[in-house]
Amino acid sequence: MIADFIITAVKERCATLDAELDRIEIKQSPSVGPRSLLKVIRDANKLILVKIGELENLQELRKTITAEQFEQRINRVAKLLPFLHILLSFLEGAERKGASFPFALPVRRLILKYLPDSDVVFASRPELNYSFEEISEYIKSVFKKAGLDQVCQGFPRYFAIISFPQVEAENILLHCIFAHEIGHGIYLKESLAGRILSRIRISKVEIRRFSLQLFQAIQKQATDKTKQLPLYPQEIHLREAVTEQINKSAESWADELTSDAIAVSLFGPAYFFAFVQFVTSFQLLDASSPSHPSPKLRLRLISKMIRSMRFEECFPPKVKAYFREWAKVGDQQIMTDPLLGIVSRALESILETIIRETLRVISGPYQSSQYRREMKVLPGLINAGIMPVEIIADPKSQKMKTQNIIAILNAGWIVCLANLQEFAKTHNLAEAFTDNPLKVKRKLQEEISKALELQEIKTRWVELSNAQSREHNSRPTFYEETSQGKACDITNP
Repeated sequence: MIADFIITAVKERCATLDAELDRIEIKQSPSVGPRSLLKVIRDANKLILVKIGELENLQELRKTITAEQFEQRINRVAKLLPFLHILLSFLEGAERKGASFPFALPVRRLILKYLPDSDVVFASRPELNYSFEEISEYIKSVFKKAGLDQVCQGFPRYFAIISFPQVEAENILLHCIFAHEIGHGIYLKESLAGRILSRIRISKVEIRRFSLQLFQAIQKQATDKTKQLPLYPQEIHLREAVTEQINKSAESWADELTSDAIAVSLFGPAYFFAFVQFVTSFQLLDASSPSHPSPKLRLRLISKMIRSMRFEECFPPKVKAYFREWAKVGDQQIMTDPLLGIVSRALESILETIIRETLRVISGPYQSSQYRREMKVLPGLINAGIMPVEIIADPKSQKMKTQNIIAILNAGWIVCLANLQEFAKTHNLAEAFTDNPLKVKRKLQEEISKALELQEIKTRWVELSNAQSREHNSRPTFYEETSQGKACDITNP
């Protein structure tokens, strides 16, 4: 009786979930990432119904085992339903206005370049934060334990949920922060942790000194009235706990700093400018946590990399002054608590290693020579009200070259930092530049957004044309012979 009720309830839950999936798919854009995840959820939901139906018809089994045992068999399958809702929650904020922004498809293209067997969902969240969450292994392990491995057949090796602040959806230039989130995936795929963590040298002397001071402070606070044994009866036990915490923080910080370095190699100076605009708006420059290094240390790494890749030499005067001011901030002494200070000093000593290892694994990083050529032309086009999507690559043939999103974003930042007043004049916003500069910046964001849309259209058109050309060239013509020696006319029937 109870088992029959449970079976009916499970069927209702599956039917409700199926209806929700239909509703979501109607609203979905054609991007592949959300569709891949929705397919897994739908296939799993159907399989749960199949398994429940099979159990419902096992009348002989129900006679040979207890009611409780049969209910447990039902639950083995039904308990996956909450998990499917968790997977569905990953799509919250995805493919809505602002999430299907022009950044999505070009960035997905960039991700596939470095993580070929992967896919991504871009989702807006209420939090003022960007995040990267790799969920492929998580999904596969849950279905494997449930004996439903077939659900994940064809699911990519890496599947990331990259979230961004909902209220910043239209702030295209700020979304250069995505490069850092891509960096987390590359850090994982390239096994950079093994190369970088082995180079960290944490001072045992500092750990011993800190642990002893902390132990003495704990002992001093203990009173006879409490009659409680201290959590760490001996200093060596406290030192082991401190060492473990420092090692965990060092691992997290190495991931974050390397992801910053990868972001610079992918997006060049645009990532530096986005980082400064975003992080410094709400976080103290000395603030660090067990999971994240301070903005000062991150600025130190990023500015080092900008200089080592010779981008600074390409900046116009205003941008160069802006960069140097923030680079000085990164060079300042970092004031943090004693424990995280040990981590900070250890990671600071391997910044050059992080940069070197990053450039070793990133094929075709954004080069300063390319940046110099593009920044001579693209910012001027933006100021003139011309979409910076194509430029003349060869003056003699007048052959046009399509610009990639990285060039367009970097040009947008140059205009934002150095030429905003000129942009305002050419877009009839001269008064707004004085009264409300933010209005001018919003207009610039709109222009960059349109440029990214056109760039993606142009790129896809070129890809389609090339594919059709390859297909056409691979077809045998009237004059080619088949393996039987007969004439074959396929292109001209």
